[in-house]
Amino acid sequence: MGNIQKENFSKPANMQRGHAGVEQAALPTALQFVDMLSAELDTALEIADPNPHLNMVTALLKAHLSGKIITATMLISASGVPYATARRKLQQLQDSGFIEQRARTRSGRSFSLHPTERLMTNWRQLADRILRLCTEASGNEPKDAREYYFGASYVPASQSIAPPQVLPEPLQLGGGLRILVHGDPTFMVMENLKRQFEQIIGTNISQRAFSIDRLRAEALRNAERRVSKYDIIAVDLPWIGEFAEKGVLMPLDDCLDTDRLDPPDFHTAGWMAAH
Repeated sequence: MGNIQKENFSKPANMQRGHAGVEQAALPTALQFVDMLSAELDTALEIADPNPHLNMVTALLKAHLSGKIITATMLISASGVPYATARRKLQQLQDSGFIEQRARTRSGRSFSLHPTERLMTNWRQLADRILRLCTEASGNEPKDAREYYFGASYVPASQSIAPPQVLPEPLQLGGGLRILVHGDPTFMVMENLKRQFEQIIGTNISQRAFSIDRLRAEALRNAERRVSKYDIIAVDLPWIGEFAEKGVLMPLDDCLDTDRLDPPDFHTAGWMAAH
């Protein structure tokens, strides 16, 4: 993992954890509702003009949530207004701190666009309000926040962890990020989310999944190589002592600033076992 910069694994000192404000599934639902409502309003009010800000923001958020790369040309096309007008409106969104761009190539001539934390926070809050308003308008009582059902979380939605933000600069990794994991359902879910992670870190991800015994053997073999074949290797908890004694693992404080880690980013049992 030596080729991954130390600062990429630590949280900037001035970054505060955002709150989702709504469960993850609510934002796509709210986006779909906004799209359908806008279409109905345009149909009912025939003289209505397109709203380029809204059209571009919803297109951007839908692409972000589905892990798709989106460019300025694509947003301009989704704006519903002439090119020059759309270009000006897009620049307004960028100048206002709602959209950020990131170089897609080493030359820096091609860029992808991404929602900022400010835009994501605003729309998570909007999604929460939309769902509440729809519930109230339908005459139904909002569900008591103290209610719990199987599969729900005891943690209030307002305390949910915000989705990871796109790195300002792509990870500079030759051949992309290489990961070795255990082939169980927990890790295989990551394969389904790979495109979203690739969009966040700005490079390709290649993941190999082994059985638990083969994973241990490959991790030990890899430790004997002069250069690691992987950037990230999943390690089972019972192996920690053995791997540490054999020098396979190194203390985390040798490769990153542990004082800047955020405990909620880690599983509670794992964090407590290491402290």
